[in-house]
Amino acid sequence: MESHINNQNMMGFAWEAFVRETTDMVFLKNRELVYVTASQGFADMLGLQTPQNIVGKTDFDIFADQELALRYTQDDKR
Repeated sequence: MESHINNQNMMGFAWEAFVRETTDMVFLKNRELVYVTASQGFADMLGLQTPQNIVGKTDFDIFADQELALRYTQDDKR
């Protein structure tokens, strides 16, 4: 059991490092479609200063075009 927990922790650290260091547009949402992490590249694409400006928000909070936000949300639910 401890080995499984250590593997999960290692994967979490690896994911966080990847998101922090990549120049790609990367994000992760939870089951409620709320952003839980995002890369600087994704923040840059949205015109935001930091990824922390994305975390805790939904597509409806981030995108001014609500039709676009609805389309992204519908795509995520598939």
